[in-house]
Amino acid sequence: MKAWKNCILFLTLILAGLFYFSACSKQEDVEHEYLIRYSLLKQMTVPGIQSFIQNASQIYSALDSLPADLRYDVSVYLVNYPVNFQGKTLTASGVVCLPEAKGNFGIISFQNGTNTLHDAAPSRDIFNGLYTLIESAASYGFIVVIADYLGFGSSEQIVHPYYHRESNDLAVKNLILAARELTNESNIQAGCNGNIFLMGYSQGGWATLSAGRYFEETAPSGMSSKAVSCGAGAYQMIPFSEHVLSLVTYPTPYYLPYFIESHRQNGMLTDPLSLFFREPYASRIPGLFNGRFSGDEINQQLTDTVARLVTENLKNHFTDGAEFAGLRNELDKNSIYGWRTEIPVRFYHGTSDDNVYYGQSVLMHEDMLRQGSSEENISLYLLDGLNHQTALVPWGVTTIKWFLSLSAP
Repeated sequence: MKAWKNCILFLTLILAGLFYFSACSKQEDVEHEYLIRYSLLKQMTVPGIQSFIQNASQIYSALDSLPADLRYDVSVYLVNYPVNFQGKTLTASGVVCLPEAKGNFGIISFQNGTNTLHDAAPSRDIFNGLYTLIESAASYGFIVVIADYLGFGSSEQIVHPYYHRESNDLAVKNLILAARELTNESNIQAGCNGNIFLMGYSQGGWATLSAGRYFEETAPSGMSSKAVSCGAGAYQMIPFSEHVLSLVTYPTPYYLPYFIESHRQNGMLTDPLSLFFREPYASRIPGLFNGRFSGDEINQQLTDTVARLVTENLKNHFTDGAEFAGLRNELDKNSIYGWRTEIPVRFYHGTSDDNVYYGQSVLMHEDMLRQGSSEENISLYLLDGLNHQTALVPWGVTTIKWFLSLSAP
């Protein structure tokens, strides 16, 4: 997704060498329910993090408003843990960032946006500027976790099940539980206080809201969600699909085949691609989602003209065609609808977003209120004039500051 690429700072990636230390020692496997194994990926010092943020703020001025009181060095671990998917137990992966200090800390779970490239998984792309910014929040006194999602990292043998709620929710929740088990290891100083803060942008906004509801309904003993921050997500995918199909052009056409092809390859859809896409694209699509190509590279193999990408039948009869019932059912099953929650939830969206139109956040906000959630808990922040790329960092900074205010003693 362009939002992530545009926010990787080449200058700060070069400067990253000032505060990263090579760390490759691997721990022995131990008996846990969720933690299969872990190894140290990198370490960050407080001065190094300060330098990183200072350099990044020259490009993203919103970073200037982050609190200056970074307190702890941070160790970043690669963690493997189990996730059940389609009747099998897969070994998933993600990163867990721990403050180098004694004490009990809350957990921030960050869900990243759309990715198609194996090498861009959080546990593999360890010098990625965006991930580094999120990981740096551990220096304030949080445990920060980022799941790779199924289909990336140690589970890259399958195609990522894009916008699949069940696997998403388990990947997020089980990594949080693996992180809690990691803090019980004898060589780890930091402990977990059971407070969970969820945040994500684009696909990650959807992933965060879905996991937030799942975690609220199935929270393990001693753990509870404290706040949920969703940025620029597509939450209800039938109206989202209707909107995209009504457009003349769409800037990120790979979103459309990513959902269909990933659900086909994982057995949730069985219809042929020719039902949905015109040639030559229907024949190209199976070879595009193998983990070797970025979203931009896939877009170059498609077309942004909607009527040239999808079949006339799909464009005209998506909502009522019997042949599209399976697709509509899969989209509906993996959409998120409002519920009554007592947990504070915030929706953020740029009003000039042409990747995911901001009406999705408006719709979700209204649906949450309609189902009985209070206006005190459910908030909508429309970021005037910002698009899918430019809203990312302001959303992230505002979210971290909000989480800090909620975790203050």
